[in-house]
This record gives sequence, structure tokens and C-alpha cells, in this order.
Amino acid sequence: MKTMVQPAQQRLFDPFAGVISAGGWKLIEGGWQSMFRGVLLERMPVGRLSKGMSEDQGRPSAELFSMLGLLLIREFQGWTVPQAHEAVLFRSDIQYALNLEPGFDITQRTIERYLQRMQLDEELGEELFREVTDTLLTSMEVKVQRQRLDSTHVLSDMACLGRARMIGVALKRFLKKVRRHDAALLEGLSEELLQRYEKPSDSGIFGGLKDTEARRVALQQVAEDLLVVLQHFEQIEPIGQWEKYLQLRTIFDQQCELREEFIEVRVKTGGRVIQNVSDPDATYSGHKGAGYQVQFSETFNDDGLPNLITSAQVETAVDSDADAVEPLLDDLRERDHLPQELLADTGYGSNANVAIASEQDVALIAPVPGSKAFDPEEVGYDRFTLNEDHEVVACPNGHAPKSTRYNAEANTIWAQIDPSLCAACPLLAHCHVQRNAKTGQPNGRIQFHADAPQSARRRRHEQTPEYRDQYRWRSGIESTNSSLKRRLGLKRLRVRGMPAVQLTIYLKLAGWNLLRAVALRAIRAVRALQAASAPKPALAAA
Repeated sequence: MKTMVQPAQQRLFDPFAGVISAGGWKLIEGGWQSMFRGVLLERMPVGRLSKGMSEDQGRPSAELFSMLGLLLIREFQGWTVPQAHEAVLFRSDIQYALNLEPGFDITQRTIERYLQRMQLDEELGEELFREVTDTLLTSMEVKVQRQRLDSTHVLSDMACLGRARMIGVALKRFLKKVRRHDAALLEGLSEELLQRYEKPSDSGIFGGLKDTEARRVALQQVAEDLLVVLQHFEQIEPIGQWEKYLQLRTIFDQQCELREEFIEVRVKTGGRVIQNVSDPDATYSGHKGAGYQVQFSETFNDDGLPNLITSAQVETAVDSDADAVEPLLDDLRERDHLPQELLADTGYGSNANVAIASEQDVALIAPVPGSKAFDPEEVGYDRFTLNEDHEVVACPNGHAPKSTRYNAEANTIWAQIDPSLCAACPLLAHCHVQRNAKTGQPNGRIQFHADAPQSARRRRHEQTPEYRDQYRWRSGIESTNSSLKRRLGLKRLRVRGMPAVQLTIYLKLAGWNLLRAVALRAIRAVRALQAASAPKPALAAA
């Protein structure tokens, strides 16, 4: 049976009178506890948590507003479940924040059950983050016109293994399960193979490999062992349908290729492959490593006030930053928090993303992707005159091409200019016109991607003082990244698997916004006090 007590409901007598000292009340009123109870607790999405619970039948549940609030507090405080249990039993400020009375009792197992219930609902964490964020942005009157975007890497509770050890650990755990199920089924596998994966710990499998050749030999060996095991159990029921067996099959398909009788280990597998059998949802980024990442945007201002995170998306590590702009803007538009300016780094700065943002009246300010250095003397593609059909009308020196066409499939523009005109052109030294491989003389041909003129214009604009003044605020989000990892433990989580990782990240970000809102309130109070006590200018004599 659902148990929900509206936090706004007033009590006739204050249960904390005489329990919390005057000094304690001062800390609570200036801390996150008062804001949590007075502003956020009633916004907890208890409707999702209570799905399946009866209105009037069955044993009463724990008070749902308080339970959701406790799990949120637990995450941004970095507590384990036992620590959260002790806090809600013994700390008066936590009881106050959760609208509970002194003497409140709950078991640790109850907290664990509600945590599991939250993890089963993949949308609950995101909804809670949105409710908390929207409430704080509105109540604190935070301006959202200027925002910045970035991603940060998150590692779940898993070891980062090399390929040989990862496959070896998977084989070890599978063979161990088969042995427990029916040891007779292992007959037919060589004793040498079985002994190779009977190490006392995962770290003992292919451990101590110090050179490249030893690692190559180990990887080939474990790949051959993997194929033997797969073929041996393929027709044995029910093992062929076990999750661990299917996981081995996936690993083989990702890491190996069978060429007649020879097993070839793939040199490059891409990032969307299993990194650890303990967390099969995690993927790999060549830039950041194995695990997950969170894309998030935050407000910024030039008044020195704390900023709040406005939107967040949890992804695996392999997902590209370039694909994050559109869904993030869609989320902000849906919640009426679209910015006028969105600052981001190079990974987000494609022309396609600039166009997507422009369609929503958002100026995406980010460098053009690519490592090409700006050359002020270069004759950029933006200096070619094009018509509405993406055909060249004139070269940078004003000459019309002999022929031109636009390839819509490849999105490229081609033109043929008279080579004699190119040879005599004063811009030739810095022009992109093609040259004869043997003579080095211009052949008059020019070909470029249809996006190249826009990229050239953007690179030129990036050199202006106006752009640099706008873009200098982007780096401030790096301090948020650092603080989330140092203060809230976002660098490495205690959970694994996408549902648990996603919930944990959303709760931590919601908690971060609460802490930032409290800091914002304190700074505004100090500034208001300073303004009130400042001497007023004398009135001019009549």
C-alpha cells in the first residue's frame, strides 16, 4: 500500500524542538537541508516509484517522498547503503531534510529494495534529475541564455583489462559454471586448456606479460581456446543457451575471425565491443578509455555566480560527442531552457551541428573540427563564388570556370578553370587549384566538399577578437568536470551496468545542482547585505 505524506503539510508541534540546537538550526537554514525540504522534497517523482502499489491494500510501504529523497542524498554525499542507513537513523538534519520525525526507524534491507526498484525503472533517474533541475532553475531565477557543453568520462566498478585477460576471465567464469553444473561435460577438453583457466584469481590469467610478443602469443592462444570451448558446448543443452555462453560467442565475433582452419585475431575491433564480462554494457573510446560518459550542459555568467547543470545524457564511452548536440537541444527546448549561446569544444563543432542549433535559434560557438592551422594568406574555399545549385560561378580572382558540377551523392563541388588563367594568377601560390604531378603547373581543376566554404568562413571568424571574447568562457566547464569527480565521486562509480550507472549519474548531477543552488543563495545574500550597507551617494546641492 502506498504511503505518501505531502512534505508541505504542517505539523501542530515541531518534533525537532529541543532536539536541534540554535547553532544547528543556523547551519540547517543556511545549508542544503532547508532547501531540500522546502523546495525539492515535494518534487520527488513518487508516481513512478509507486507503480504497482495499491492505494488501500497490502502492507504500508515506506514513506515514498522520504525514500526517494534519501537515495538522492545518499548519492551526492557518496554514502554506501549502510552509511545512508546510519545517517537516516541518527542524524537529525537528515531526518529534518526528509520530513521525518526523531525516532524514525527503517531497515537497511528496505533501502536496498527501493534502490533496486529505482534501477529497474530506466527513466526514473532522468525524471528525478529533470524535476530537481527545473525546480531549482525556476526558484533561483537562474538565467539560461548562455550555456556551455562538454562530456566527461565515467568508469564503472570494473577492471580495465587487456584483450587476452578479458577473454581469459570470460572463459574461466564459464568453465567454472559448467563444472558446478556437471563436471562430466568438461570431458573432451584438454587438461592443458582446463588448467590454463583454473587460476585462483582473475589477475592470475595471463599475468606478468611484459613484452609485445608475449602478449601477442597469449592473445592468439586464448582466441584458439575460445573457439575450442564454443565448438565443444555448441550442441550441449542447455549450456548452448546460457547467457555466459552467448557472451563468449559475442566476444569471439567481436575479437576474432575464422579463416578456414586459422583463427585471426582482429587488429582493430572498434570501440563498441565488450570490455569486461562484469560490465558488458561498457564500451571503449580511444581518447578516454573503457567505460561510460555523460554529456551535460551548464549555465555560465560573467558575474562570478555558481552555475547549474541544465541537461544531461548518459552514454557509453564509444558514443561520439558530435551526436550529442541535437538530443541535448531537444531536451532543453522541451523543458523551455534553450540558450541563445551554446559554447562547446571542437568535437561538437561540425557544420551540421551549427545548422541544427541555428534551426532552434541557438548560436553554437565551437571551433571547426580538424587539426589544420589557420593560414591568413591562404585562398580559402569561401572565396569561390557559388550559385544556388552549388556550382562555381567565379574563382577568387573573378574568372568563370569552363565547366562545373555538383555531386549531390558525395556532396562535392568540381570545376575546371582555364589553366593559362591559373598560371598567370597572382593568387596561385596560396590557391587550392590542383597541379600536374610531374611539372607542378596548375591544371585548372578544383574540387572541394560543399561544407568547405562554411568551414573556411568559420576559421576566419575564429581569429577575430569578438570570437575569442565569446569563446573564452567555455573552459569554465572543465572545473565543473573536476569538481564532479573530486567532490561527488563521478570518476569511478560503485555500480556497473547501464541501468545502475545511469541512475547513479543522474542522482549525482541532481545533488550537484542542489549544492550549487545553496552556494548561489549564499552569495546573493552576501551581495544584498553589502549593497544595503554601502554608503549612499550624497544628493547634489539644489
